[in-house]
Amino acid sequence: MAKLILLLILVLCLSGQAAAERVATVRPLETDGITTLFASDRQDCVVGNPNPFFYAVPDWIWGAEKYTYIYDPTDTCGCPAGFTVDFVHMIVQFGPEDVPVTFDAYVTVDSEAWNDELDCWYPGDAVCESEITSITIEEAGLYDIGLPTPACLCASMNYQYSLSYVFVSSFASNPDVVTDQFPTDCTSWNDYGLGWYDLVADFGFPGNLIMWADVTCCQSPVANAEESWGAVKTLYR
Repeated sequence: MAKLILLLILVLCLSGQAAAERVATVRPLETDGITTLFASDRQDCVVGNPNPFFYAVPDWIWGAEKYTYIYDPTDTCGCPAGFTVDFVHMIVQFGPEDVPVTFDAYVTVDSEAWNDELDCWYPGDAVCESEITSITIEEAGLYDIGLPTPACLCASMNYQYSLSYVFVSSFASNPDVVTDQFPTDCTSWNDYGLGWYDLVADFGFPGNLIMWADVTCCQSPVANAEESWGAVKTLYR
């Protein structure tokens, strides 16, 4: 029992140390140009955060981690009944020291869960996702590294959802996270192996993650039942 307690204390100490080492600094973006790696035809509307990008948080993306943006689809999209996510985007800035680099990544669309302790929406389970894709960045700059999500079904406009970008690979040199200038709690999240952290509340991010999805309106959403989309997520598997 004593060994188990010591081990638990050691794990907690290491977890706290790792979290403390991740300190956000902020700088304006170096350029307003952007390179689109994978073309996406604009569909009916967008969900997520299509705000203009404003800040870079340098050397933040370690890799082997997940970034999530929680959204209400009615904030940016006027589909009358439901929507299907076709393509998920994230904006990332690579500096001269970060390239050339090749990494694996995929995106997901998620249901959300309410967290009573935090009194806000919290990242939930993935209900559909893209394939793992190998991505190569040759030159420094801003990149839209979105990926298609062909497996997503029609979702109701009546619930909260999120978009996630999963960096499967680790980075030797760390690219920059890109944000807008409108920080809000319970919206932009990061799990780098120690559980979920609110990027604004926990790390002082100057804005929310620039993540959005191209969507198509649909008429027969899965979540028309008297339960959340997360409760019927098994239909996606």
